[in-house]
Amino acid sequence: MVSNIKNYNGLVNLDNNIEKAEIILEQVQKNEIERDVIDLTIGLKIGAFGNIIYLSKLLREYLFGGKIENEESQDIFSLIDIYSYNAFYLLGNEEIELKLIGYLLKYSYEQVAMNSIWNIADKSPKIRKFIENNLSGKGRYIYSLLPSQREVISDVLTPKKSIIVNMPTSSGKSLLAELQILFSLHNYRSDNFKPTVCYIVPTNALIEQVKRDLNEDFKDFGFNIETAFPYYEVDEIEEEILNREHIDILISTPEKLESLIRQSHPSILNTRLVIMDEATFGKYIKLAEELKSKEAISQGKYEELLLDGFRSDIVYGSNLDEEEVYD
Repeated sequence: MVSNIKNYNGLVNLDNNIEKAEIILEQVQKNEIERDVIDLTIGLKIGAFGNIIYLSKLLREYLFGGKIENEESQDIFSLIDIYSYNAFYLLGNEEIELKLIGYLLKYSYEQVAMNSIWNIADKSPKIRKFIENNLSGKGRYIYSLLPSQREVISDVLTPKKSIIVNMPTSSGKSLLAELQILFSLHNYRSDNFKPTVCYIVPTNALIEQVKRDLNEDFKDFGFNIETAFPYYEVDEIEEEILNREHIDILISTPEKLESLIRQSHPSILNTRLVIMDEATFGKYIKLAEELKSKEAISQGKYEELLLDGFRSDIVYGSNLDEEEVYD
């Protein structure tokens, strides 16, 4: 019942299974009431299964909306403990096999809740709004984090670290990047400071693609998302675009970002997060990391080398088919 809760269809299947279980339990209750003498053991089992079904409905409610109506506690893990304990207590000490199944079910429910997208919603109000907006559409969005996302999410949603995430295609990198953008734009903002996020990609085509995707995914946030194309000189039109109002997200290439940094351009002075997407040369990135760890290069040189690892105009003299791609 809880093995495939990844998207809206998974939650619909969960709904259907809960409805079937309620119908079966109602029929068992009816049959027991119609008997001349009610069997206490069966009655306790009915009570235990009732607690499990009710807990399943609470879990479903949490996964759909991130909150639970008609319960004083909003902590899904506490509610799993409470209603699991009720079921175990009603089963007594004789129903060992049923209690074993109950313990496995409790563990499964805890894992589903832990993997839920709502488990990270409180990292930032913007993240909660982002999740709520996407789930209301019932489209492509997921309800549970993928294993690859769960492994790095605690490292990603922090202002304290520089992180390289190496993940296969379609493993959830874009969601992690968007969550980090929301986290940074909220956490670094103050009454007199507006942060900027630089989103770096290797090609012009990706600049436009990323802008379309971010405009769609962040359409309810009113972010100013601009692009800077990889020409070293900033012309009058681009200068006007980059300076007319604060830029929340600037999408560009490593070459252009390097140029803007050297000019100390106002558009990037408030940068608090740089996301570098589609790094082409994994070995080059690893080399930069090794040199930095051995204190063989300065922080500035390390950052310069990382930027070079994302450039599409440098020939490294190696077999590209064998190179590792970093996202």
